[in-house]
Amino acid sequence: MKRITFKNKATQKIYDKYFKECGKEARNLTNEDRQDIIMELNSHIYEALQGDLAIEPAKFQDIIDNLGTAKTVIRPLVADKKMDQALKTFNPIQLAKALVLNITNGISYVIFAIIYLIILSGIYAIYIKIAHPEEVGMFFCDGKFMVFGRVQSEALQSKYVEVLGHGMIPFTIMIMAIAYFLLIFIMKSKRKLKNHLS
Repeated sequence: MKRITFKNKATQKIYDKYFKECGKEARNLTNEDRQDIIMELNSHIYEALQGDLAIEPAKFQDIIDNLGTAKTVIRPLVADKKMDQALKTFNPIQLAKALVLNITNGISYVIFAIIYLIILSGIYAIYIKIAHPEEVGMFFCDGKFMVFGRVQSEALQSKYVEVLGHGMIPFTIMIMAIAYFLLIFIMKSKRKLKNHLS
């Protein structure tokens, strides 16, 4: 990024401090993504200056204030970049981190987090099924669905019938796979819609 050089030292100090803070906020990104965001911000500032490199510090501070603090400007951009990275790699850990970063971006990310929680619950259910095979499964009572998960030993004695047996493990894996690909599909669709609208 080509730094803007101001004639006023106080203005230069405000500029340098702002971009140092931006760099800190974007530190978790790849160097390429970080530079991309910083260059974009720099171009917004340059346009706002309208060629006035002798701008007074107070006027320049107004430009920075209108743009927003480094935290408010950079964090949503970092979250978007992390989401793009997670969608490209299909890495579940990166996906979880991206969801945490984006949870503040609206209700759609709450839905994504719920789907991800279902996936994590599936992993736990498989582990518990292996550890306690009699108490975990899909249970019916008098022909009605009652529980998918773990029940206490007393419930097993009161007409609860487990219908999947060890088939619960592949069934849970199938549900987790469907949930994971649904999550990826919805996220990609949301991204396409966002790009189409902008």
